[in-house]
Amino acid sequence: MILDQLTERDLQAVLFVCGRNLDNEQGEKIMNSWNDAGHIIANHTYSHLNYNNPTNDFEKFRNDILRCDSLINSYDNFQKYFRFPMLKAGEQEKKEIQ
Repeated sequence: MILDQLTERDLQAVLFVCGRNLDNEQGEKIMNSWNDAGHIIANHTYSHLNYNNPTNDFEKFRNDILRCDSLINSYDNFQKYFRFPMLKAGEQEKKEIQ
């Protein structure tokens, strides 16, 4: 329904993909339809971890991002955009790029 509405209104969108939803036939079908329609495919982590949870350290979060990236980076419309789950970017020191 969303794709139909975007097409009807001649709009392009960014699909921020949670990788765990792609690990099945239905998920792949949905991804292919978004990609074939020309929409941008971007990363929203594999398992939608909350970065503000103290048990999710930088390494765990990084690996979750890379796991999703490995599933979506072969799509023609993949772009290196990222959206934090729940818009939780974590504590400042976790955001620092090393």
